[in-house]
Amino acid sequence: MMEGVALGAVDLGLIAAYFVGSIALGIWFGRRHETAEDFFLAGRGMLWPVIGISLFASNISSSTLVGLAGDAYATGISVYNYEWMAAVVLVVFAIFFLPFLLRARVYTMPEFLARRFSGSARTYFALLTLFLNIVVDTAGGLYAGALMLGMIFPGIDLWVVVAVLAVAAGIYTAFGGLAAVMYTDVIQAALLILGSVLISLFAYQAIGGWDAVVAAVPAEKLSLIRPPGDPGVPWPGLLSGVFLLGFYFWCTNQFMVQRVLSARSLDHGRWGVLFAGLLKLPVLFIMVLPGSFALLLYPGLERPDLVYPTLLFDLLPVGVLGLVIAGFIAALMSQIDAQLRLDAGDDGFRAPLEARSRPPSPDARGPGDDGSGHAARRAVGAADRALRVAVQISPGGARLQRTADRRHVHHGRPVAARQRPRRACGAHLRHARRARLLPPQ
Repeated sequence: MMEGVALGAVDLGLIAAYFVGSIALGIWFGRRHETAEDFFLAGRGMLWPVIGISLFASNISSSTLVGLAGDAYATGISVYNYEWMAAVVLVVFAIFFLPFLLRARVYTMPEFLARRFSGSARTYFALLTLFLNIVVDTAGGLYAGALMLGMIFPGIDLWVVVAVLAVAAGIYTAFGGLAAVMYTDVIQAALLILGSVLISLFAYQAIGGWDAVVAAVPAEKLSLIRPPGDPGVPWPGLLSGVFLLGFYFWCTNQFMVQRVLSARSLDHGRWGVLFAGLLKLPVLFIMVLPGSFALLLYPGLERPDLVYPTLLFDLLPVGVLGLVIAGFIAALMSQIDAQLRLDAGDDGFRAPLEARSRPPSPDARGPGDDGSGHAARRAVGAADRALRVAVQISPGGARLQRTADRRHVHHGRPVAARQRPRRACGAHLRHARRARLLPPQ
């Protein structure tokens, strides 16, 4: 294995173009923010293709690229069980849990726990999530990125490489918010998939076909169902551990769930989640099996985590190599920006931006504006909401409801008769009480 790898001018130009394009996209999106919801949840207007691709790009980090190929080389393709199980978890999430999150209109998972349970639950889960994402996920991703970039730039210290990646991801995240992160994730996913497909095709051509793999690779390394003592993924783990880990990562981890909270509607959220599950299925062919191919091409590697860099630098021609390295860096930066969105998404960081979108306080109003009009509208709206809740829980409420409807008032604003608000049903009230938006009876 060479200590350093020389890149051509074309390869370096493609990598530089990716960095410049990502930062420019973030700055462009930064001009479109007016409220905290625009910054943290992209105005809750994301469509399902962007949601699905962003979930996939955030999940496939640089450590995933190195780790999947390395595990297939060392223990076999049973590591793919984590990938297909993700599709099962996402189906469960889309059907049973996503509707509650979107109806609650929360910004973060800790905020949802605070509404449903208590502030202590929010604090505990926020600290736990930050610790796991920084110590486990981000640390592994930075190691994998340093392993690759250290081969390209052997004379540069590790901290310099990490700092450049973090600053670049931080710029477009800070300026553009979640919208910039998700749209750059689309570009990153395209580069990631293209690079993985190219590596698979070149490796497959180099080994001479699938028959050569079956003849040279032990059968247990080409099996997904492994015995209980297997060092990779034993079959009892499929029934317990793999599903539980997937549920934590996909259904409760803030840096994944935040992308779904930006959905335009429940349907877009569900379609985006299911689309992400669909994208996880081809991972076997484009990210796992190249590790099995490497058993034929490089049987004596010192460490399994060198499989992916060796395949990349040994098989790809100039130009294509630059695209694949850009895809690798894209995977690493996608993980970094997801972590930055996680750190900024908690309530303490969100409060200053939310304050911008609130109506001005009496002390902040200019001369001649006593705020009486705004206060009156809020008072009328509050009285109207209280009246409607009282109507639903009182005997003889239908007569009072008709009286209130004839006033044609909704949230303090007069409306036409055919635009009158619908009468709330018992199911809606029960849901509001469960979400702690209304007091119990």
